[in-house]
Amino acid sequence: MLKREDLENFGSLITIKGKNQCLGDLLELHGKVFEPNHGRVPVTKREADKHNDALAHAHVEALDNTCEVGQEGYAYYTTEKGVTLFNGRVLDPSPSIRNRTIVFKRGTREFTGRLRGDSDSCNFRRTK
Repeated sequence: MLKREDLENFGSLITIKGKNQCLGDLLELHGKVFEPNHGRVPVTKREADKHNDALAHAHVEALDNTCEVGQEGYAYYTTEKGVTLFNGRVLDPSPSIRNRTIVFKRGTREFTGRLRGDSDSCNFRRTK
């Protein structure tokens, strides 16, 4: 389990000291914050919110500027918002969906994924 002293850059993209690695999406539940790979992490809800905002911004920047054809990512879909990131940031409000295959665009780039079962999430790949 990570200790607070193992982390740095609170108030922005929280990173692990001595590693070229940041935490993933953070989820606050009953006053505790969790991260997919590290479980419970010693971070406040406010710090988690700022981290998630910075992480979402980095994801969007990467999709728009450096994502190459064939590279993959992870997103969510709802009929209300379209394709979003974990924190709800909208990637495309009106994607195309056919037989659980979802296609969304960011500028001239196109991404395709497949919704699984009754899940609202999908892995996607840049296709154009």
